[in-house]
Amino acid sequence: MITRKLVYREDSEHGISGWFLKDAPSSFNASNGRMIAHDILEHFADTTEHVHDECQALGAYILTRLDTEYYYEKFSIYQPYEALASELASLLRGIMEDYAHLKEPPRTYRISTKHGDHEETLIKASQKALILWREECDEEYQDPNIAKRYLNQMIAWMRIGYRRALRRYAEVPLFRISETFDLITKRIDQIDTYDLIEGQEMILSVSPKTAEVSARLIDYYED
Repeated sequence: MITRKLVYREDSEHGISGWFLKDAPSSFNASNGRMIAHDILEHFADTTEHVHDECQALGAYILTRLDTEYYYEKFSIYQPYEALASELASLLRGIMEDYAHLKEPPRTYRISTKHGDHEETLIKASQKALILWREECDEEYQDPNIAKRYLNQMIAWMRIGYRRALRRYAEVPLFRISETFDLITKRIDQIDTYDLIEGQEMILSVSPKTAEVSARLIDYYED
């Protein structure tokens, strides 16, 4: 069972209120159900503020959304590498503009499983991310060779994340992971937030093995 505490508060960047993991940095944006499912099922640390943490979560994404076929059922309008490329390009901008740091990864190996050779997806995502980054940056001040090196390191962290996800969900059928992801998304998005006040907390409990999800608003008078 995975249990997380969420808090309803204002998004400092966009000026709207939404759900956040309790210990998320104040700079984070409000999350919808899908983003909360991402944080709970695909992240490995309580924090999501480091680039290598996010890259590992993107690696887990390959298992939780591609191997399970959840992605193809919900987002088939785009190729998976395109969605991953957008995330990688955003992370790359942060690194290249010096407001994010990427930890050096250990040596990794290509990921090829019974569900397919994911290296092609990783390569295409990296190539597309470089294109997206170039479209938004001034190459006079940005070195594409350095960008490629960072992208290679991010791909390495994604491989690590994928293998960690394999170990985490070794005893969970793929269809259960997909079902759990969908249940978290729907449960969060179905909560009526009209009367909620700033600081309202909620306990979210998730069991991927049995695809059970429960959410309970915490009474203000609870200890």
